[in-house]
Amino acid sequence: MSERPDAAGFIARMAAGTTHEFRNILAIVGESAGLIQDVVQASGSAGVVSGESVLRAVRRIEKQVARGADLVSALNGLAHALDHESELLDLAEQARHAAVLCRHWLAPADRRVTVSAEAVLQVQANRLQLCQLLAAAIECAAPIAPAGSELLVSIALHHDQPALRLRCESARAVAAPLAGTAEWDRLAGAAAAIGASVEAAEGGREVVVLFPGSPERA
Repeated sequence: MSERPDAAGFIARMAAGTTHEFRNILAIVGESAGLIQDVVQASGSAGVVSGESVLRAVRRIEKQVARGADLVSALNGLAHALDHESELLDLAEQARHAAVLCRHWLAPADRRVTVSAEAVLQVQANRLQLCQLLAAAIECAAPIAPAGSELLVSIALHHDQPALRLRCESARAVAAPLAGTAEWDRLAGAAAAIGASVEAAEGGREVVVLFPGSPERA
């Protein structure tokens, strides 16, 4: 297992956000379970249970279980990020994991992240460094998306290079002052660590990450 000076701080920050998410999940599951119990108890001697109320609570529990599974998968990937110096990684899968790990910081403004890929593109990289880059890209691009909107992360070829584009298609999308900010500097540093490059496009309404070399297709 390789050691990196900034690894511990990054993993701790992501783990902290994830534990907050798990607390929220458990609170909602507990609340829904309590509602089911109340409905059953309220049926009393009549023996009539409101199926609609129970189903609504069950759906909430199912949604939180799926949310928890996503968090576990992303956190497990992060836990094994130092196992290999370099490996072939699915860019879309890693972007989805990064989006899940960043969810806690996006939640206050009710921003959502959607990842799409035109093809399965793989890059050779260190898993931890790639996760740091993707998380930094999401954090840097977040101000483009107004509160309550969606940040789109698309993966495709750009001049025969794997590329990651972050943008918001809302009419309220903001032209954010990207270059020169602390978030941009963090993103540029994370990109340089794996030989990638970043640029601001569409007048500050889009962040583009270009990965080195020819893409590997699954």
